[in-house]
Amino acid sequence: MAQKSMMIEAIFQSWIKCPDLRFGQLIVNAIRDAENSTKVPLFYMEDYDLEAAIVEFACKNEKT
Repeated sequence: MAQKSMMIEAIFQSWIKCPDLRFGQLIVNAIRDAENSTKVPLFYMEDYDLEAAIVEFACKNEKT
C-alpha cells in the first residue's frame, strides 16, 4: 500500500512542477523517457522505476 501512495504523491508533485501539462502529457512523456533510457517497455517496468521516471521528467521540465 505504501508504494501506491508514493506513486500517487510522485505524480501529484510532478504535476505541480509542470502545471501547463495535461495529465496524459505528463504521464506519456515520462513513460517515453523511461522506456528510452531503460529499454524496458511500460508493461514490464517496475513501479519504482516508473515513479523515478515521472519525478525525473518533472525535475527536467519544471516550470519556474
